[in-house]
Amino acid sequence: MFGDLNTAAAKVHRRAQARIEEGKLLGECDAVHAMMDISDGIASDIKHIMEQSHVGAEIYLESVPTDYDIRFATTGGEDYELLLTIDPNAFMEVAEAIRTATGTPLTAIGRITEGGELVWFDNGAPAEIELQGFTHF
Repeated sequence: MFGDLNTAAAKVHRRAQARIEEGKLLGECDAVHAMMDISDGIASDIKHIMEQSHVGAEIYLESVPTDYDIRFATTGGEDYELLLTIDPNAFMEVAEAIRTATGTPLTAIGRITEGGELVWFDNGAPAEIELQGFTHF
């Protein structure tokens, strides 16, 4: 009826934790250029940042922190994780500050590019994969 509710993805979904403190700290950081929670999956939500900022993006699948199927990790949502863009020169300093203050790791999963194209990479090569996040209608 509902599928397997004991998969790794289902367990992560059930234990989602809103990143409120992290969001407050990152929101006060001048090096952070854009930020949102992942409500419809990275595959959808990165496009919102791209459209609003008039940029493109490259996402490195092997860098997405997950221990289950990458398709679920990039297309699922409602996990309350934060997706943000940050000055690459400040990344290490901001990541250390967030980890020290909250215990939460900040993981770089890609980079912002010029233009409006989203390109997925798998171990350094463009991935032949079409990932779509959740669509409400």
